[in-house]
Amino acid sequence: MDCAGELAGRLESRDYRAVKALLNEGALEPLAECWPRLPLFDRLTAFKLLSPERAWAFFENLGEADRYALFTGFDLGSIAPVLEPLPDSERALFVALPESFRDRMAETLR
Repeated sequence: MDCAGELAGRLESRDYRAVKALLNEGALEPLAECWPRLPLFDRLTAFKLLSPERAWAFFENLGEADRYALFTGFDLGSIAPVLEPLPDSERALFVALPESFRDRMAETLR
């Protein structure tokens, strides 16, 4: 994954199906490398396209500031401007993580 180019470009063009495929295949290291260069809103959007298992693996390796940002943007409503114009078939690409995930996130911030 060429995060700086391909991922950012697909987020900008709102090709969420391709973003999800990029994020859920292969290693997470390329995402970690480009994470600081992505705008916060794109980070929230990308995180919500990860499978729960990959989301946790990625989350627990982030620094505290990034973990806090993802924790505060936990609800899908945090990316409402992305979701509102999408048809249901594309909204379904985004993962609503269970409350137990939020609880685990909070534990890492204590």
